[in-house]
Amino acid sequence: MLLTLVLRSILRRKARMLTVLIAIIVGTGMASALINLYYDVDLKMRRELRTFGANLIVVPADTATPSVDHGLSSAGDVPAFLDAKAIMGLEQALADRSVQAKTPYYYFVGKSAASYLTIVGSEIGGLRRLNAWWKIEGRWIDAAADPPQCMVGRHVANQLGLSLDQALILKATSSSQEQEYSLRIVGLIETGAAEDNQVLVALPTAWKLSGETGIISSVAINALGTASEVEHLAQHIEAQVSGLRAKPLRQIAQSEGWVLAKIKWMMLITIGVILIITAICAMTTLAAMVLERRKEVALMKALGAGNFKISRLFMAEMVGLGAVGGLIGYLCGLGMAFLLEQRLFHSTIALRPELLPLIILIACLLLMSASLLAVRRALDIQPAVLLKGE
Repeated sequence: MLLTLVLRSILRRKARMLTVLIAIIVGTGMASALINLYYDVDLKMRRELRTFGANLIVVPADTATPSVDHGLSSAGDVPAFLDAKAIMGLEQALADRSVQAKTPYYYFVGKSAASYLTIVGSEIGGLRRLNAWWKIEGRWIDAAADPPQCMVGRHVANQLGLSLDQALILKATSSSQEQEYSLRIVGLIETGAAEDNQVLVALPTAWKLSGETGIISSVAINALGTASEVEHLAQHIEAQVSGLRAKPLRQIAQSEGWVLAKIKWMMLITIGVILIITAICAMTTLAAMVLERRKEVALMKALGAGNFKISRLFMAEMVGLGAVGGLIGYLCGLGMAFLLEQRLFHSTIALRPELLPLIILIACLLLMSASLLAVRRALDIQPAVLLKGE
């Protein structure tokens, strides 16, 4: 009986009910999209932020405190090295961990015709993933190219008058001999940091130039997770591999956490504002609708219907509209979230069916709350006054 009354009431007032339905679809649709993004934003934003460099540096235990530059800042520094055993142990320690990118660094000193230079050897593929934000003029090194290629920091290029496709002649000193090498410049690096003062080569080229093999100075790691999770990974590495020191770059990790916290709070506030605006829009329409139904309410009261039954009828109408609007809003929000994920993060959103009951519940509670004032006014109607003369 109640269901029949609700359906007839809704169908009899199609225009106003449609207005309320559209308001709730728009509100819950936006809320659904933002809630879906809220669940994904932590991981997706961390992945995006991790394109701006390492947040964990691994060095030999007897090396000075590592910095963001995780290497030589000048040609006078003398680093310690990680040997093959330490490198293998580090690989095993990272095997089951959430690491987006990592790359080794090997530092030594080379001499050009004009000055001493810091030469940095690295695994180029990992370096590109780790430092996608670098401003590169030219292109990245092809590790298999012959003759060997190099990339030069902007300050070094300006100091020595170097440009793309020029040859850089280096005298690299090994333990037994001094030899000249010609490297083709394929890229100029500009980062605003130590890399501007360095010459970058592929790791095998660096070993060849220095006369060493199988050793590295440090490993830069791009670890996914919160600041505490990165700290835990550093402790795990130190516990698993002796002779290593793993230090999180706390300023970077904490800044990421601060940015993500602000973004998530902004999303929650936005969701709240959207729902409040939706409730206000629905409230005005529902108030007008109840005003039109004064005689209907008065007649029900005259026929013996109590306040509870009248309230139940109105609330049932709101629940029906909320269920339909919430379902459609959830589907629309899922589509919006999918488009936003593609646009912002170039990935697909995870389907979360458990959000459907939550969105429907929000829609129903929103409409019930918005109708409370109008229903309360309806319950104050005096049948004898309103139906006088009918």
